[in-house]
Amino acid sequence: TYWHHGMAGSWAQEGKTRTYHMDVPTNNDFHLRYDTVVMAEGGTWFNMTVQRRGGLGGGYMDTYLLNATGNAVTRLYRTPSSQFNSPITYTYLLDEAGNWTFSIYSNEWTVSYSVTLSWVDQTTGLRMTATHYGVTGTWVGRWNYAINVTAPSPKPFTYDATVYASTGDVVTLTLTTGYNYNNGDWMDFRLVSPSNFIIDQQYTRIYNFYSGISMVNDLFEPGTWRIGIYSTGYWCQYDMDLVITDGTTGTNSTYSHHGSVSIWNAPAWRWYYINVTGLPQQQPFNPGDEAAALMGTRMNLTVQGGAYSNYVEYCFVRLYNPDGRVAAALVRRSDDW
Repeated sequence: TYWHHGMAGSWAQEGKTRTYHMDVPTNNDFHLRYDTVVMAEGGTWFNMTVQRRGGLGGGYMDTYLLNATGNAVTRLYRTPSSQFNSPITYTYLLDEAGNWTFSIYSNEWTVSYSVTLSWVDQTTGLRMTATHYGVTGTWVGRWNYAINVTAPSPKPFTYDATVYASTGDVVTLTLTTGYNYNNGDWMDFRLVSPSNFIIDQQYTRIYNFYSGISMVNDLFEPGTWRIGIYSTGYWCQYDMDLVITDGTTGTNSTYSHHGSVSIWNAPAWRWYYINVTGLPQQQPFNPGDEAAALMGTRMNLTVQGGAYSNYVEYCFVRLYNPDGRVAAALVRRSDDW
């Protein structure tokens, strides 16, 4: 133990900062530092544990993982930063080769923290762990930790991935939200056909996805189908499950991705793709399509609602005659359909 009774301040000696020095001998044990490059294998689940150890309080802490192409693949943002007083762990599958970055920052003057990066060595099965005690904030700046990732084999299902199916197959999509920064923000989960029609959509509050929401649809048209995910919130982690049911054999092929969506991302939309081959099947009646009937025929028009974003809004159904006049109309609140 060493102690010194001293004084610092604007009236003290030049430089105004008292400095004490520690001579530290070389230690060959591995410790995570700001300039450390962590080596990890592709296809490995990468765990990030963050804990706030001290600070002024009142600001936010922002942590995220950038993949090798510079895209923020997962994020954990909390305000106030005291929500990190207990350690929080989140995880992501290292799904591409290259130099990844784990980044941490706070808008408080200074915040001390600990960060632990851990993963399992694919060869030995041993858990690799690296911990660093650091300080971030407006006086210090953002800190980045580098992760060098080898090529995963086989390549996992990830952002911008394409799966393959045939016309007549059935796709089941399930979205479940996890960690998020949520002030009543919304999620948009949609399936778009090759003709650019929105075939199915769930647009509702983030918290309504906590238990998972599913959409089931026939893949009736050949071409590239798109699955889109968007949030109006700062960020939201999610699990998206995609199941293709073979229309002939009934066999299921399942794909899953643990991802993150954020208005801070560029681009903000997350897209997944289904490449569908085969002959067109019996298609639903789409906007712009035509049907034929004889004059004098009675026409029955039936409308049934599905998912909707706001039950107090209204849905209008109108039938126009060739002169452009409304021949029949019905208006109801969304929850009445």
